[in-house]
Amino acid sequence: MENWEAKDPAEEFAVAFDFSSELSAITSATVTVITQRGTDETPSAVLNGDPQINGTTVRQRIRGGLHKVTYKFRCEATDGTEVWVITQGLPVLTK
Repeated sequence: MENWEAKDPAEEFAVAFDFSSELSAITSATVTVITQRGTDETPSAVLNGDPQINGTTVRQRIRGGLHKVTYKFRCEATDGTEVWVITQGLPVLTK
């Protein structure tokens, strides 16, 4: 699993999961998050809205997070027949 570049707790933006090497289209997707390192009792609070599908990419808006916590994101995408998963880490550090 790779990590995205660290974000500050005040930053809000979208992260992307690229399924172009596995799927030619995505019909549905879900994004979940847990803490990988550190403590956050409500890690799902970093998710801001529902994931958005654009072709073979899933975008998820994120916000907040706690200083010195690394979050593990899991995106499951399907084309209606096959299901693929991408995981990605996100460290949060106050700048």
